[in-house]
Amino acid sequence: MPRYFYRCTACHVKLDVYHGMSEDERLVDCDICGTKNCIERMPTNFITESVKADTETGSAVKKAIKDFQADLNDQKDKLKNQFYETDK
Repeated sequence: MPRYFYRCTACHVKLDVYHGMSEDERLVDCDICGTKNCIERMPTNFITESVKADTETGSAVKKAIKDFQADLNDQKDKLKNQFYETDK
């Protein structure tokens, strides 16, 4: 079963849950704080390329870190641009 990550918009608790891919199985209400219709699903990173058995684990981890850093920098740039556009 796939693993999904959720966050409550009311109490900000983060949850990781295993369930099927059906929309009917998505979380909606927070069992922690009792708020209804407050759970949002967070993005999940999937590894889409396979790592060969002869590839060292360290090099695969370094590549993943480099890719995540590039994505993070892109997101930071977008946020900066949005901030400066709204500041005008």
